[in-house]
Amino acid sequence: MGRVRTLISKDLLYASRDNILVYSLAFPVVFALLFGLFLPMLENMELAFAIDPSVPATMVERLHAYGRILPLGSVEQVRERVERFDDVPGIYREGDRYVVLLEGNEEEAIKQLPGAIIEYLLGTGPEPDINTVTMGRTSSLAREYGAILLSLTCITIGGLAIGLSIVEDRETRTIRALSVTPVRTGAYLAGKSAFGLSSSFLLALASAAIILGRGHNYLGLAPALATSLLWGLATGFVMGYLCPNQLTAIALLKFIAMGLLGIPVAAMVMPARFKWVLYPFPNYWSFEAMRRVLLDPDLSTVAPNLLAAVLGLGLLALVLPPVSRKFRM
Repeated sequence: MGRVRTLISKDLLYASRDNILVYSLAFPVVFALLFGLFLPMLENMELAFAIDPSVPATMVERLHAYGRILPLGSVEQVRERVERFDDVPGIYREGDRYVVLLEGNEEEAIKQLPGAIIEYLLGTGPEPDINTVTMGRTSSLAREYGAILLSLTCITIGGLAIGLSIVEDRETRTIRALSVTPVRTGAYLAGKSAFGLSSSFLLALASAAIILGRGHNYLGLAPALATSLLWGLATGFVMGYLCPNQLTAIALLKFIAMGLLGIPVAAMVMPARFKWVLYPFPNYWSFEAMRRVLLDPDLSTVAPNLLAAVLGLGLLALVLPPVSRKFRM
């Protein structure tokens, strides 16, 4: 254990000095914070009107039946609100006529609807035909799916940390020096794995908590993240085995990441009758377990977690023998 702790301390020092790892470890938290800033715009799909004090109270009350009212202090503030990312039209009164202010890139329905509503309320046009259909949800699925994908990204970053640590030992010939010490192969691989696994697990939970907020089953997410660490560990060992330097490792990670994150994305959009194609991949079952925790809590997560663990262990069983032979001590 003392030798493993020494290797972990070395990895912590290496991680603090390596810009690639520092940026990679900081990325999930920064992205989660930025994602949280834009989520309200994704979730706010109701029609809204930005108005200034020139609009009479009676008109404001009648407009409220068609959408949310955003009262502002001046036409300039209405203009500033219209120019934001979301589609919110502005309405103000100029003399005896109403003016609808648009940014110009709104959907066609948003462009036509405010004017049609005002014409109807003034008695100069027919009542607009507006139908609202709710799917039974109060928020966008972007929050849950964003948390899942970012958590899986954290597991991939953990694999990157393990792989780069082994590559650094190869580049500096540290492995050759360690081969004449009492350190055994198992202790070396355990020491190389500890930092990457623990940091990716904590980063995944922290990123999910930032995006999701309170009221979610984080205890249910923990087993799914724990089983995900197996394929993250295998990814790091493959990088350390195949890559003689950092540039090669980063190039390989770009290729591996397409599969690690592409499979969960495919599971989001693929018809159910074709999803059997994804069953052999452990990261699909990790995704499915997290999806059930956040979106289908009535479904059991035992089978997805068990399959993710079994397939992850099978992947490690394929990877460990050649890695152990290459770094035999």
